[in-house]
Amino acid sequence: MRDSVVTAARYSILHAVGWLSIWIVFSIGILADPAPQIELTNVKYTTGLCVGGFFFSHFVRVLIHRFRWKLLPWEKLVPRVILLCCLLGAIEATLLTPFIVTPLTFGSLRALGGIAQWSASACASAALLSGWSAAYLSYQFQKRLQEVEVDRLRLDAAVKESELRALRHQVNPHFLFNSLNALRSLIDEHDVRPREAITQLAELFRASFQKVDRQLITLREELETVDAFLALQKLRHQDRLQVKMQLNALALDELLPPFALQTLVENAIKYGIDSNARGGLIVCTAEVHDKILVLTVRNPGSLAARTASTGIGLRNLQERLHLLFGPAAALRLLNSRPDEVTAEIFIPRRVKNSESSYC
Repeated sequence: MRDSVVTAARYSILHAVGWLSIWIVFSIGILADPAPQIELTNVKYTTGLCVGGFFFSHFVRVLIHRFRWKLLPWEKLVPRVILLCCLLGAIEATLLTPFIVTPLTFGSLRALGGIAQWSASACASAALLSGWSAAYLSYQFQKRLQEVEVDRLRLDAAVKESELRALRHQVNPHFLFNSLNALRSLIDEHDVRPREAITQLAELFRASFQKVDRQLITLREELETVDAFLALQKLRHQDRLQVKMQLNALALDELLPPFALQTLVENAIKYGIDSNARGGLIVCTAEVHDKILVLTVRNPGSLAARTASTGIGLRNLQERLHLLFGPAAALRLLNSRPDEVTAEIFIPRRVKNSESSYC
């Protein structure tokens, strides 16, 4: 309601200023005329022309909105506007007839002079109204294009938010069931490890629930989840699982999607440690290169051996990266050596102080 009042007030001011400016320009031209005997008459005529144009142009605006002409295609809109301006120009010229100067005042030429002056006045009125209509409709079309663009951006944002929520709801149960499977393997053990496992699982759930509704978190926060997950997995694998963290201090406050590094670590354990009787070493690195954050996880194994992989974790991570960062972000999985698999994430660095900068 307030926006419509502001818009109406802005239109009224611009409308009045526009016709006043036309009157001033015409009056200056008339006063500069070397024939002072007709200056007063011409000023009266110009005043009437601008006052009439003020009301007739407002009438044009009313008709445009009343019949929704601004929604018509150009081939239908232009003829209607031109015809309306010509009709209103003829009416205005008729009303201004007493103010028209007719220099031919004798014999039959007087009538011809009056017709010529009326025609010139009608053309001037129609031209002014047509120019005003063109300017007003151009503004309306530009405004409509902006509204369409804003609606499109809002729709895109809503779609992306829905897709991100759907992906997060798929990712979290994926981690939950893997963690429960790790806990289940310890049920028959008669030591304190099940209690420790439950503690670490509670930490993992806590971190998960705190971050589930956020699109971006810092690497420092992500490491809380990764540490809890690794502690749980070490209870299961013990000496078979070795972890080495090589993290650049500058990378700790960089932003990334929740469970991004967690997904790579889980994938490394599932296909690099679980499937290897001797276990192995997982190396996690985080580096900042110019405008890119690079996360890398290396584990023993081979991509050729992953025939049973569903790939849901990596696929969801790749889709989230694309939704949040577009083509600037990337996820790559490769055999860095015959017996080693490397997973890499490339994330563009942006504003680190506000998640809204990405939304």
